[in-house]
Amino acid sequence: MTGEERQEPSYKRFLGKLNFIGKPACREKESVTHSDHAPNDPILNPRTGYLGCLTNEQAKVLKAFQKRLAAEGLLPSTGLQERRKRDLNGSEDHKITTSHSWQDGEEACGHEDALQAYLARSPENTQRVLLQYLRARDFNIDKAHALFCSTLQWRKQVRVCCIPLDANEHPAATFPFSLVPGARNHYGHRLVLGKMVRFEKQNVDREAFRAAVISFLERCCYGDLASTTDTSVEKASPWPHSTERFTVVFDLGDGFDVFHNTDLACYSDMITLIQSHYPERLGKVYIIHYSRYIHVFYRLLSPFIEEKTRAKIHWIPQTEIEQEFRRDFPIEHLPKFLGGQLE
Repeated sequence: MTGEERQEPSYKRFLGKLNFIGKPACREKESVTHSDHAPNDPILNPRTGYLGCLTNEQAKVLKAFQKRLAAEGLLPSTGLQERRKRDLNGSEDHKITTSHSWQDGEEACGHEDALQAYLARSPENTQRVLLQYLRARDFNIDKAHALFCSTLQWRKQVRVCCIPLDANEHPAATFPFSLVPGARNHYGHRLVLGKMVRFEKQNVDREAFRAAVISFLERCCYGDLASTTDTSVEKASPWPHSTERFTVVFDLGDGFDVFHNTDLACYSDMITLIQSHYPERLGKVYIIHYSRYIHVFYRLLSPFIEEKTRAKIHWIPQTEIEQEFRRDFPIEHLPKFLGGQLE
C-alpha cells in the first residue's frame, strides 16, 4: 500500500468525529460568529442554549421539557396559538379565554396575563421562555420544571395581571430604573439605566416598590416595551439572544448616599424576583460612579445573588467608563453620558 493510499490511524478518525459532537446546530442567519466590532465576551454572547443555536442534546431536552409541560396543561395549546396569531392580524381588542388552572387569577380583574399572551403568540415564544428556565438550571428538566411551576403559582398568588402597567411611576415606589430608548450593545441587548439616587429609603413604600419592579419587568419582557422593539431588532440582529436580555447600568452618582438611597429589603426582594421568575433575562451589569462605602452594602446583599448573576456584575472605575462602554456598545447606540453619540 502506497503512502497516498494509506488511511489515517483509527484514533485520528475517532478524534475527528468527536469534533462534531455537541456543536451548536445554528441556522446560518443566526450564527454567533463575532463581528469585527463585537467583543468576545461569554456573558454578552453565550455560544449555545438559545433558539436557533442549540446543541443536539439541548434540542432534545427542550423538546422533552415542552412535551412534559404540555401534557400537564401548563402551556397554551397549538389551537390557542393559531387563534392568537389570527387575532394579532385582526383586532387587537380580542381577549383570550382559556381553562388553564394557573390563569384563574385573570377572572378577578378581567385582565389577560402577559406571560400567557406571550406564550400564546407563537410556538417560538414558548420555546424562548422554556429555554430561559432550562438555561437557568443548566438544562436539568426537573429543576427547570420546578422553577417554571413556581413562577406560574407565584403569578397566580400575587395576581400579576392585576398590577397596573404604570406602577413604576407611583411616587411611593421611588423607582429608579428606566429603559433608555435606542440604546443597545453590540449584541442587541437593551439598556436599562438605574439612577439610584432617585430611590429614597425614607419615602419608599416597599409594596409599591415591589409592584413597580414587577410592572417594569412585565412590560420589558412581555408587554409594550418588548413588542415595540423586539420584532425589528430580531430580524436585523445575527444574535439569537438579542431580544431576550438586558444590560443594566447602576449609576451611583449625582449625590447618591448609601444610607439614604439603599434598602436591603427592597433590593434583595428585587433580585429574588428576577432570579426566580424572570430567569436568564439579565445580561451584563455595570456599576459606575461608586464610592468605597458601597462595597459594605454589596457584601450584605451578595448572599441573595446567585453565582451566575454575580459573575455578570462589573465595577467600572471612573477613569474607565468611556473605554468600557465603547467596547461593548456601538457609539451611535451609546448614550452621551456614557461616552457615545445617542441623545
